[in-house]
Amino acid sequence: MPLDLHLPDKLNAWVRPDLVEDPAGCPPIRWGIMGAGNIARTFATDVRATGARVTLVGSRSADRASRFAAENGVPL
Repeated sequence: MPLDLHLPDKLNAWVRPDLVEDPAGCPPIRWGIMGAGNIARTFATDVRATGARVTLVGSRSADRASRFAAENGVPL
């Protein structure tokens, strides 16, 4: 049974109703973050709130990247 996505009328023409049978069955979205500053911390918090995951962090400093990963639950 197709899921009713409740899209605006102008988008219904572009998205087939059978495109996603059940969104809960889709794989989780994984994010990578380049940088370990304040904006990245806020973004990582917001990503986790949606149920997605941050799986990678990069920085010019390996120490900052490791510290960011530890503080934000990013696997090493």
